[in-house]
Amino acid sequence: MAQGPTRRIAELIVETKLSDVTGEALRIAKDCFFDTVGVALAGRTQPAAKKVISFVKAMGGAPAASAIGAGFQTSPWAAALVNGTSAATLDYDDNTWRGLGHFSGPNVSAILAMAEARGLSGQAVLEAHVIGFEAANKIGRGLQPGQYMSGRHASGTIGVLSATAACVKLLGLDSATTAVALGIAASASGAIRGNFGTMTKGFHSGMAASNAIMAASLAADGFTARPDILEITYGFADTTVRDGSYRLDEIGEDWGNPWDFVEPGAGIKFQPSGSMSFCAAQVAMELAIEHDIRPEEVESVSCRTSALAMELGHFKVPRDVNEAQYSIAWAVAVAIADRKRGLAQFSQDRIKDSRVLALTKKVGLSLHPDLATLADIHDLAACELSITMKDGRQFSKFQRRPLGYPGGEPWSAAMLEGKFREAASLALPLSAVEQSMTMLRDIETIGDIRELMAVLRGSSTS
Repeated sequence: MAQGPTRRIAELIVETKLSDVTGEALRIAKDCFFDTVGVALAGRTQPAAKKVISFVKAMGGAPAASAIGAGFQTSPWAAALVNGTSAATLDYDDNTWRGLGHFSGPNVSAILAMAEARGLSGQAVLEAHVIGFEAANKIGRGLQPGQYMSGRHASGTIGVLSATAACVKLLGLDSATTAVALGIAASASGAIRGNFGTMTKGFHSGMAASNAIMAASLAADGFTARPDILEITYGFADTTVRDGSYRLDEIGEDWGNPWDFVEPGAGIKFQPSGSMSFCAAQVAMELAIEHDIRPEEVESVSCRTSALAMELGHFKVPRDVNEAQYSIAWAVAVAIADRKRGLAQFSQDRIKDSRVLALTKKVGLSLHPDLATLADIHDLAACELSITMKDGRQFSKFQRRPLGYPGGEPWSAAMLEGKFREAASLALPLSAVEQSMTMLRDIETIGDIRELMAVLRGSSTS
């Protein structure tokens, strides 16, 4: 009997070692790991993360793993829930176009919690991260875009499989047990896109991280599940891809050749929102700087983009940060007003600015004819932006790929470090920010990850 995709993926997870990974893939993996920790530290200060922290504290848990930036330890399951939510609540975590999800958030959160509890090395942590990310995207290869268009959020659906792959690697499970762990995880994969624009969207990553620890740990203890869950009738593919467009033969294909961190690559965000508004906001910012545009001088703004971007970024006048993250109009308006598009532009205080809110009402969305079919998902955020001034002048620009995403201007070390400092300083003192940056940059040299976690944990706050 031919080997099915679940067992094929399980064997690849078990057999792959850090030494198999190319230098370029490791470089990008480390950048994404570094970036995710910084984003999680900033996310720790947000209302969604604070509510999850309150819940976790009320539930209790033996102190074995750190809630980063929150100053306390709890169970690995609970720490992963907090950190995964923190990593995703700002919508500032890295992205991938193969699996159509954010997998570093669930991965890093589950890995750090389990590794801290077990006193594992930085090398083991990095190995688990690469393997989890590869598993997610090689599973996603056979499911997307059908799963996404079925209304499922891959950060949670595939993300829990990704983080489970990472956890079983840390536990050293065999392929048969790994297949069972994936079976358990598949039943904890219920993330839905209907919750975009709410706190629950980021919570998907927290649940994926904590459920991965649960799935791997239960499988290690002999808990049962179907070891062929990806392919069976009423299994993962069958129930999450409603139109039946999944391709089981592609799951696991070309594992490590190339590594998904390299091709099609990961996208690191330099704006804390959904990807659909990245090109529009970047162009708006550039035009505002180049032509010294003031919000009160603007008559109207035309944004021609993809249908999917319009669907995702539909909030016209956002009421809170969660809606602003899914508002192309807000992203464009605040980029014109502030000539920036970072954390401050997506804060609750900034959302209240009546001048920017008035400008959002002048932003019109329409379909760009060249993006009608969206033949390449990489073009999701592509946009032609035209700003018409009250004096009749008009400024236009087209951008196909965002900064930091495949096909766009690549990120630099300086960009990453600047983002990390801004984000991490919201939760840690400057000395700890700098110390953690140094340690994360050489994570594979850390003998016991608890050294890093002691720095990232910070002091106790509300």
